[in-house]
Amino acid sequence: MISFQSAGGDVPNSALKSQPRNARLSGDVILITKSTVLEGSLQSESPIEIEGFIKGTIRSKADLTISGRVEGDMTVDSLVADNATILGDISCATSAEILSGSQVQGNIDAERVVISACVRRDITARESVALESDAVVLGNINTKFFQSARGAYVNGIITTTNDVKEEKLFDRIKAKRQP
Repeated sequence: MISFQSAGGDVPNSALKSQPRNARLSGDVILITKSTVLEGSLQSESPIEIEGFIKGTIRSKADLTISGRVEGDMTVDSLVADNATILGDISCATSAEILSGSQVQGNIDAERVVISACVRRDITARESVALESDAVVLGNINTKFFQSARGAYVNGIITTTNDVKEEKLFDRIKAKRQP
């Protein structure tokens, strides 16, 4: 098992000599290239870009960009998955963008979520979910604000929650109907 840790870019490249040459710090970004396979946990305070394959957990207080494959749960500040395959739960402090060509099989929890790909499992967004026209969601959606483009597909229950009390809504409707 490989455990690869970075503390805000403080790990010098010389400290990575035991790591494969294609798993390296690039400036303040950790880059996992296409030909890299890592098994174990990846922890960083620096942004991470994954073009290769990781089997294990990912923890980062920064942004994560995936165009490769990840099998495992992740907890990050924000996520952009572009033509990626993700098998595991995603937890983001801010936003999760699952872009075209990507597949996610796992729950997504974030402040804001944008989907233009396939997601199997549930989406929970503390603020908003936006589905683009090529989005496919096979699971439930729970959010404050929901937006869907024509052509998006959902097989699940969509629940929107906000500060409006249901009783007050019905009271307004009753009041409008009375002469």
